[in-house]
Amino acid sequence: MDAGQARRPSLPRVTELLLSAFAGHRGTTFRLGDLTLLAGPSGTGKTTALRAYEALARLGGGAELGEVFPDPSACVPERARPDAQRRRGFRIGCTAE
Repeated sequence: MDAGQARRPSLPRVTELLLSAFAGHRGTTFRLGDLTLLAGPSGTGKTTALRAYEALARLGGGAELGEVFPDPSACVPERARPDAQRRRGFRIGCTAE
């Protein structure tokens, strides 16, 4: 490192995208590196995974739930069964290191 360069602090980064129940994904984990390529045939969920990642980024940036998910029912998996209170929902998350 050059003496004139300040050392940047190490920032956390997302290493996994967890789609427990989101749109067409059930129990899906995407491991993320410095550069991650999502490839596959049309209709396999690549864009949906990117939508989930974007939603988490927006929430992490302070956006309101209603702003990030204006139509939350569109994120609920088709075959999601209601819980004891007859609710159906979706679940996404991430791991950051």
